Amino acid sequence: MKSVLTRGILRQLLACYCHTGPTALQFTYGPHGKPALSDTSLRLHFNASHSSNVVAFAFTRVGEIGVDIELIRHAMPRQHEIAEKHFSPGEFNQLQSLLETERTEAFFRCWTRKEAFLKARGDGVFGGLNTFEVSIEEDDARLLRVHGESDSHGWWMAPLHGIQAHAGAVAVRSGESSLSCWRVTPDIFRRN
Repeated sequence: MKSVLTRGILRQLLACYCHTGPTALQFTYGPHGKPALSDTSLRLHFNASHSSNVVAFAFTRVGEIGVDIELIRHAMPRQHEIAEKHFSPGEFNQLQSLLETERTEAFFRCWTRKEAFLKARGDGVFGGLNTFEVSIEEDDARLLRVHGESDSHGWWMAPLHGIQAHAGAVAVRSGESSLSCWRVTPDIFRRN
């Protein structure tokens, strides 16, 4: 139900950006299922993510975009094992250098930045979470390096702040961008 509602809202928002009706939109899908508008002349890139009762939508005209949000789960018994297996050695070492009380939030910051980057590229988790490295500092979201590639400087990344009990990030294939956020509460969709 949540994914159906998410797709419906996404379609409505895309229709607003494209100045058309929601049913007029046509989509294509990348090799790993990332949707895109069929009409490339619109030059509108988008992505969505949901976790618990929160949904994030991201839109831009400058380049491919990915967004990810995750509920921060403090009781996550395999966190160390997951980080060791899926994070780059640099990310894992940064994470281990933090105080234990800081690691969970840093883990989710790292995870959402990695997912946002993979989603922007259209790879999903198939792109290999440990084949690139992101920063894990709270206010310094950056793609540090992509193993075997030289395009890590062609990306822009930002943390999503203000989502209670969640970590989030957005990644855009662009040298420089800026972020504008709007919070929409469920009452906007209620009929009077």
